[in-house]
Amino acid sequence: MTLVARTSSDPAGLVPAVRRVIADLDPHVAIATLNTMESLRSSALATQRFITILLLAFAGAGLLLSTVGVYGVIAQLARRRTREMGIRIALARLRAKYSGWW
Repeated sequence: MTLVARTSSDPAGLVPAVRRVIADLDPHVAIATLNTMESLRSSALATQRFITILLLAFAGAGLLLSTVGVYGVIAQLARRRTREMGIRIALARLRAKYSGWW
């Protein structure tokens, strides 16, 4: 059996009064636990919250790995073409120096 009580004050302060009223109504009823709706909602959503946090962690790790991979590929391409870029820069300077000559 479940009993729900709505209060505008602190629910923890209402626990003794609820126990007393239940005992007055039927002294043979055993009260197992008294929980607030916030604690029930929190425990009901704990699995979804854990899965969401785990998914975010894996998504972050994937984003980090892909960023490092793209950086590595771009750095390798730039390293391979360093000599070519140097030659192009030298030819451009040479052309600028003797542009009026030919």
